[in-house]
Amino acid sequence: MDASIINLINELVIEYKNSKNPKLLEEIELQLKLLEYQSLVLKYKLRIVENPNLSIENQQLKEYECLFGYSNAYSKYHLIMPLMIYLFVNHKQNKPALETALNFMKDNEAFLKEGDFAKTKTGVQRFITNTRFASLELRRFGLLRSDDKHYYHTWELSLFGILIAGSIYFDYKYSLADNYFKTNFDKDNAYLSFQKILHKYTEQLLEHKKFYWILNNILEDEVIVNYLDLYERKFLQFASTIMNVLKDGYKLKNQSTQEFINMLNNINADREISKLADSIVLKKNIEVNLNDIFEIINK
Repeated sequence: MDASIINLINELVIEYKNSKNPKLLEEIELQLKLLEYQSLVLKYKLRIVENPNLSIENQQLKEYECLFGYSNAYSKYHLIMPLMIYLFVNHKQNKPALETALNFMKDNEAFLKEGDFAKTKTGVQRFITNTRFASLELRRFGLLRSDDKHYYHTWELSLFGILIAGSIYFDYKYSLADNYFKTNFDKDNAYLSFQKILHKYTEQLLEHKKFYWILNNILEDEVIVNYLDLYERKFLQFASTIMNVLKDGYKLKNQSTQEFINMLNNINADREISKLADSIVLKKNIEVNLNDIFEIINK
């Protein structure tokens, strides 16, 4: 192992803390990667085969394992709502899913926990992996587009995702803690909390005044005029099926879940809906500070 790399990293860290120069962070990242590969080379030379089930009685190791374990990281269920709002604010960026996940992580790095930075067995940082799983939950509930162009390649909110996220956005702007997070967001309840929020805002949008009000406040006018009937018709179809799923629980054996999946499959194959989704243009003043969401989740 090259001790000079460790010395250089320590020097760069001190310099970065004083200057906040992003170029220094890039250099630190490079040196850390070199150190990581040197560790792998040494393991190869010594023919060390790691056993993940091996219990090593070492207090310092146990402390690190606890610090960087999955229990000290955001679960995929915690990330569903923040990811949904992030995709709403960054609508139509058309970036690959991995790049979106990396940007999502970077934009919220101030609130990440030690365990979010640890790598899973696949070699990917846990936050990135859990963000991908969170996207699958959004897709499962019909809140991400799943037509051929978007399925797994990019993460873009569907028509329903835009409407739900838009409703949350306006509560978020004025009284987020009261209207959005009147719920327990601990790890055991995070998934249930997401479903309660989805139910609440779907129900709200069924009120005509609320439905039209959200459309007028988040979309450019010409989009609403051209597609208003289609917006309403498809949302009513979505609402009637997702409410049954949320009541019965998302289980493949349930008839309500099967009906919901069939409805989504038909919509994803509908070119008229794809044109509608492609036409969505958000108003230019849509902006959200995701830090507030993470502060509330951490309470």
